[in-house]
Amino acid sequence: MQSEYGYQSVLFEIQVDPDSTYPYANISHMSELPWEDETLFAIGSIFQIINIEYSEQEKANEMEESSDKIKEKEGQMKSEIAKQNYCGLTTNTLEAEMIEKNKKINHVNHGQQLTN
Repeated sequence: MQSEYGYQSVLFEIQVDPDSTYPYANISHMSELPWEDETLFAIGSIFQIINIEYSEQEKANEMEESSDKIKEKEGQMKSEIAKQNYCGLTTNTLEAEMIEKNKKINHVNHGQQLTN
């Protein structure tokens, strides 16, 4: 159900792998809202959306998320992005090309400064 401003409430249900490499902490005792359970997740934490359902009881969309096997999926995503963006170049090859292009740009810029 949308508000008059077009916004919709969302309730996040997050399943966290306790062996995850991303730190998290229960900060409920520090909350301004003592009836809520609050967890602080480290910057860079990634979650996979498992399910989204509208709850009549909560009058909100419930998003079920998980951190399970995220490292594995993260590696797969990085590999896929690298393939799409760099056409199979290795990181070392890409870095070498970027350094070489930067040298050429600096050389051209330096030459223009001398002639101006």
